[in-house]
Amino acid sequence: MRHAVPMAVTLALVLALVGCPPKAKDTNAIAPQTTNREKPATPTFSRGVQQVDEMAPDFTLKDTEGGEITKADFSGKILVLDFWATWCDTCVEKLKKYEPIIESYKDKGVELIAVSLDSAPDVAAGWAKQTNSPYRIAMMDDTFKAAYFPEVSGQLTIPLVRIIDRDGNLRFKFDSSSVADDMDLALAQLVNEKVGGDESLDKPAAEAENQADEAGDNQTENAAESQ
Repeated sequence: MRHAVPMAVTLALVLALVGCPPKAKDTNAIAPQTTNREKPATPTFSRGVQQVDEMAPDFTLKDTEGGEITKADFSGKILVLDFWATWCDTCVEKLKKYEPIIESYKDKGVELIAVSLDSAPDVAAGWAKQTNSPYRIAMMDDTFKAAYFPEVSGQLTIPLVRIIDRDGNLRFKFDSSSVADDMDLALAQLVNEKVGGDESLDKPAAEAENQADEAGDNQTENAAESQ
């Protein structure tokens, strides 16, 4: 006697042979969220800026009063060397534009020396007094020029800038086509760099931390002695 196969069993056998149909797309599913937030912009220098990393030559220059200015005087600081002259209008204009920028980084150990190409110290000194310039002024000499501009045999085309980092390395070269904003970008980069591989961001901060640690140790010793 032939037995009827239940309909449910037959359907199960068919599905096992052909597989399950693809799952219907859920039209109500929430799409992944996207953001229009832009990535942080990389600082962009003008074409007048060259980034380097080489030991800056030592130097000794005379200021307008006959005093000496040396590279060693700025150990652990960021030194901006601006090459200018009173007869160079573009140089004078840039020096004025640099004033608020240099001032904003002064507490980070940034200093600027204005290296004059004028024929006599009293010319540069007279201009500085007349304009109430905040910069210390040095006078260019042949030894310095040979060390920092060995490729130039004649007169320099100014304004020019050289920036030395806290480790005494030459890091930026600005030619006459650079712009004032380049100074802000360069200093912002250098003040946040580590000093000689130290974990601190800047030498003044590291020195302050060391002084705080020493003060704490002294207080602990004094407390122990008083007991």
